[in-house]
Amino acid sequence: MICLRYLVLAGLGLLALVGPAWADSVGFDQLVIRNATGTVLFDSGPLPEGTELTNTDITVSAFSTDSRELRLGLLEPGTTNLSDLLEVLVTSPLGGNQTIRFLFFSDDETGLSLGPDVTTFETGSLQDVTSFFTNLTGSGLTVQVQSDVTPVPEPSTGILGLTALIGQGGALWRRSRRS
Repeated sequence: MICLRYLVLAGLGLLALVGPAWADSVGFDQLVIRNATGTVLFDSGPLPEGTELTNTDITVSAFSTDSRELRLGLLEPGTTNLSDLLEVLVTSPLGGNQTIRFLFFSDDETGLSLGPDVTTFETGSLQDVTSFFTNLTGSGLTVQVQSDVTPVPEPSTGILGLTALIGQGGALWRRSRRS
């Protein structure tokens, strides 16, 4: 019985020492815009935690006769929680050019209040979201975003350790009852 106590204490001590395992996470958001040749026109670089907004205006040759705004919401994987929002506003043509305004909002503790027109799941890596913005068709631009994925604890590590501990305890208990 004393051996079982030591085993339980050792197991709990080991779990406390190691702590829970966490899935990999990306700690920043990023917005990258390229032209048709692949040249980077804007790169926000990694936005550190707490930076809630980045924006830029890009002027291109006129490609559309209407001005429209579209919003893409990035959802936390496997949930309906809105994590980030990319808003793209195409202005009316003026003098053969059009200006496109990009606003990238990241969530904070209060959440995002703007509603998206379309949504997709964030991947934690740089992902091409150009196809969601029909208002950019004909502009030759490629829009990529990277969104920080909230780390999720890995329950399998704790469950595996607990199962092993219970199995060892049961085996010792059985052995002590036989003698």
